[in-house]
Amino acid sequence: MSQEYAGYRGLLSPSLVALFLGTFFTMIGFYLLLSVVPLYTESSGGRSSEAGLATAAFMLSTVGVQVAMPAILRRFGYKRVLIAGQALLGLPTLAYSLAG
Repeated sequence: MSQEYAGYRGLLSPSLVALFLGTFFTMIGFYLLLSVVPLYTESSGGRSSEAGLATAAFMLSTVGVQVAMPAILRRFGYKRVLIAGQALLGLPTLAYSLAG
């Protein structure tokens, strides 16, 4: 039986582990922003309805990008899109931390 899998290198290649880690930290950044947007809106003087609108805008932009994602991936490729997405999620996090 071990001869059947002699050429098997394993599922967890370094590239796949890097992809998992990148996705994990990207999602952490996204969900941290999702929870902070309404708090930031209210602490900046906004009402609770405005905080809800800010959260809704954040979620609608997420859904809008997900709908357009197949075309974006075809045009720019996975690597460029992943790097751009991580930058677009990372830069607002830095901006929020410096803003207040």
